[in-house]
Amino acid sequence: MPPELKTAVSKLLAYCRAEAWAGHDPYDALNSELFKAIPLLDSRFPRLALTQVLKRSPVDVRRLALVPKTQNPKAMALFLSALLQLPNDLAPDREDLIRYMIDRLTALRSPGTAHWAWGYSFPWQGRSILVPSGAPNLVCTTFVGEALFRAHEQPAVDQKDAERCLSMAVGAAEYILQDLYWTDGAKVGFSYPMPGLRGETHNANLLAAALFCRLYRETGEKKFLEPALRAAMHRCKPPPERRRPTIASWSSGKALVPKAKPQVAKRPRRQTTTKNDHKNKVQRKTGTVIIPYRMTQCQFPLARP
Repeated sequence: MPPELKTAVSKLLAYCRAEAWAGHDPYDALNSELFKAIPLLDSRFPRLALTQVLKRSPVDVRRLALVPKTQNPKAMALFLSALLQLPNDLAPDREDLIRYMIDRLTALRSPGTAHWAWGYSFPWQGRSILVPSGAPNLVCTTFVGEALFRAHEQPAVDQKDAERCLSMAVGAAEYILQDLYWTDGAKVGFSYPMPGLRGETHNANLLAAALFCRLYRETGEKKFLEPALRAAMHRCKPPPERRRPTIASWSSGKALVPKAKPQVAKRPRRQTTTKNDHKNKVQRKTGTVIIPYRMTQCQFPLARP
């Protein structure tokens, strides 16, 4: 590892330790104690406005708004994935940190669910729904499931913790399959951000499909393979009405079709007179023309009527 990268990783690791692995999120405005203290603000438009103001503000005002730092399950999963790849010389207590992350993910599990599932550590207002803090969702659960699978495969994790990681990852996949997977004729997908919502959020659906493929590879459970392949193929194949050249990106579940540019009449180019044009005029008057041919010049008399 280059020295500059080692220095950056060491500083980042020290910062995360000092902050107890907690921090802010761009959309955590509704965790504000001031917002909770004013009931009149507890409606859709104030929630959207406050979220966008804190998200887009050039100055971080979360301390003034009394927004606390929290441990986000998705962030803890990313910490776990990073620690699994971190060299021992940068973190001599790496195994203890890995065990701490697994314990925290166990504690941050969403309450009231039959299977292992995770949600964000803050409530957030969508266009039409309010998602409560800790409500299980597809994105958090897939990130945590992927991290637990990686921990299960690592020799640095002892046998007991590895079995616990595999059990939680399988439970997360069971939650996604039983509570979030839906079919509607040829359409298939995974509900996001809450169960029962059949929106086509492409990145979240592909995350779930990847988790299912990893689970099938590890356990051989075929019940996860078909939903993964169907969801991936449906996401990557545009519907018939859009099967024309499109931009390879999506916005909230819709392919971006480039608009036809208006045809603008091109102005005729202005002809300019060059030395060769003047030379040709002189040659036509004298009755001869010079034609380059195989690096030689031959003179021919012009035919007159």
